[in-house]
Amino acid sequence: MREALTEREVEILLAYADCDMKTSATAATLGCHKSTVTRAFARIFRQTGFNPSEFWDLFAIMKGLEEEIGRET
Repeated sequence: MREALTEREVEILLAYADCDMKTSATAATLGCHKSTVTRAFARIFRQTGFNPSEFWDLFAIMKGLEEEIGRET
């Protein structure tokens, strides 16, 4: 999963989860426009098949990232 995502996309996903899945709050937290978040989600969906704006898809992405990070340490 990690190889399919850029560092910025991972940063956006983490902020989105921290902001209770609110695009505007995520954009404000990261200092970008909300369309930047939306475009990142479109690319993530194309790369992974998971739609981060859907709760269970975001959960699956985050779980995959967590497992990969755990294997690296």
